[in-house]
Amino acid sequence: MRKFFFLKLAVDGMKKNKQIYVPYLITCISTVAMFYILHNLSYSPLLDMIRGGGSTSFALALGKYVVAIFSVLFLWYTNSFLTKRRGKEFGLYNILGMGKRGLRKIMFWEAILVALIGLGGGLFVGVLFSKLSELCLANILGQEITTYAFTLEGKVFATTIEVYLCIFAFLLVRSIFRVQISNPMELFRSESYGEKPPKANWILAIIGLLLLVGAYILALSIQSPLAALYIFFIAVIMVIIATYFLFIAGSVVFCKLLKNNKGYYYKKQHFVSVSSMIYRMKRNGAGLASICILSTMVLVMLSSTGSMYFGMTDIVETRFFRQTEFGLHFNGKVRMLKEEGVERLTEGIHQVFDEKGVTPLNEISYIYLGTEGSLENGEIDTGVGYGEDISSLMSGSKYRLLFILSAEDYNRITGESLNPQAGEAYLYANDCTYAESQLRIKDVSWSICGQLKKMFPIGEDTYNYLPSLTLIISDMEETQALLNQAERDNSYVMLKWYYGYDLDASDEEISQMAKTLRESLGRSEAFEFLRDENRGYSYFSTCKPDVMESLVDMYGGLFFIGILLSFLFLMAAVLIIYYKQISEGYEDQGRFEIMQKVGMTTKDIKGSINSQVLTVFFAPLLLAGVHLAFAYPLIWKVLKLLMVNNLTYVIFVTVVIYVAFTLFYVLVYKWTAGTYYRIVNGGRKTK
Repeated sequence: MRKFFFLKLAVDGMKKNKQIYVPYLITCISTVAMFYILHNLSYSPLLDMIRGGGSTSFALALGKYVVAIFSVLFLWYTNSFLTKRRGKEFGLYNILGMGKRGLRKIMFWEAILVALIGLGGGLFVGVLFSKLSELCLANILGQEITTYAFTLEGKVFATTIEVYLCIFAFLLVRSIFRVQISNPMELFRSESYGEKPPKANWILAIIGLLLLVGAYILALSIQSPLAALYIFFIAVIMVIIATYFLFIAGSVVFCKLLKNNKGYYYKKQHFVSVSSMIYRMKRNGAGLASICILSTMVLVMLSSTGSMYFGMTDIVETRFFRQTEFGLHFNGKVRMLKEEGVERLTEGIHQVFDEKGVTPLNEISYIYLGTEGSLENGEIDTGVGYGEDISSLMSGSKYRLLFILSAEDYNRITGESLNPQAGEAYLYANDCTYAESQLRIKDVSWSICGQLKKMFPIGEDTYNYLPSLTLIISDMEETQALLNQAERDNSYVMLKWYYGYDLDASDEEISQMAKTLRESLGRSEAFEFLRDENRGYSYFSTCKPDVMESLVDMYGGLFFIGILLSFLFLMAAVLIIYYKQISEGYEDQGRFEIMQKVGMTTKDIKGSINSQVLTVFFAPLLLAGVHLAFAYPLIWKVLKLLMVNNLTYVIFVTVVIYVAFTLFYVLVYKWTAGTYYRIVNGGRKTK
């Protein structure tokens, strides 16, 4: 019987502290299940059925590592709370004669029980919901699963068990070390440590404020989407550090200001709450900062991935001028594409249509030049192209794309009647402004005779992530000098031919025709003149159904990962709030008992509690909203890299998600506040 003595003590200790152990075990089960589900989905046969399955599998694998890292950090936090709560009990055992060896045995058995429940329950829940998760992913990706075979991957089980056994072993060693270095009285009074009133640390507060302002300035000042992708992570780190500094140091200052306000402080609903908060604000501030960061992460993930997923139709409709697009890209060393060449290209495409018995509708075609470079004082330097100097692209503020079309093609497509003279051009500025009276590329220049307010989609260049300028000139022959310069200087100038058409057909037929046209280019006699003249060219052929399918695969996978990780972060935020309310409830219980003895009523207690909780509880939510607002210019530029181009829709999705999150936050507040009320009121329900 003696050999099970410490096991019995461990079981009894967990039962007596079920109010804190049950949420901890639920957390362990949830993190294990989440890791298993993500890992299992990365091996799902579903990913072999879809285009872009490799990228979705990579995202799932990445999400698995995020869950593992998060599990270490979050279980560390919750385990620290458990160890501190059990400190009084361990200290009492130690005072009564139980040595540190006995305490280690109790902790060992508790760790074994937690690992068994966490791993066993997590694997059970993971297996139970793995197929449901696969069906949800299939639904988001727009795929149908015809066979519902239930398979178990041995390597997924093995990896999950290995990872979490290591985590639980690490937590056990850390808890034992903490108890080992403490004396009995330190353990017995562990819950009272840290109760000295902290001093207002102005240096820490100022550093936090400067970091936060710096991060906000970065978010607002970055112009290039490519630069935003890198700066985003720097800004995130700055915001996290600043949030902790401001909550830890700033909250102390805030409480002291409340205490110095005699009209506010000397009221029965405020006196007790402010007095108790000011004694533990250093720890309280860290918890509030954690809640704020987790809330911000949830809001950013759901709003960004939700904007991408729900905005796919708008992206495709804006991207395509016609259902199907075909284009040829010639490098700068070719002659100007003459009308005869355009006719031969069109004949070649029609020949493919005739072979397949297809009749194209709403055909359009045009020639344009594409180039890029640094714009300064009305001149674009085209000496730097993609891949040659990435720093130029990253600078963003001066880098521009430039497209040049003839007025004849523009008028034919839009029905307008622009008539620029030789050396003149109409200009359309996309995602930028242009105030100069002329635009020059080395020896070639145009006077700007007017600016356009809108422009039709320019083929695959429609959704480029860099600001662009489009010139409508009198005759494309004017651009021959640019081609000559490109050949002489080896600069980046590309001649492009675009052809678009509609089909009265199903999505599958439209997609198949685009594929046929793409394959025919390599073997059709109609395109022999391209190969005979040894022209350097590339081509593309795409259509709405294909792009929509690609977006569903990419954005659907990201949205699914965003939902799962947001659930994990939400669970963490709720648990931090719950533990915060429990710990503060037990700490305040004695204070409120004393206040009741001197005349404070139950109603007064509730008023004081509401004052305390409302004073700081909603601060993380408000600051998370501020973080999101300042981060969104940066997030918007990152979204543009992924072809999201409707700012109004993105703002709408973000506001809806923030409102929904606020409602959820209020429900959590009501639930945890009720627990706090019962603890400080001696376990009795308050009315």
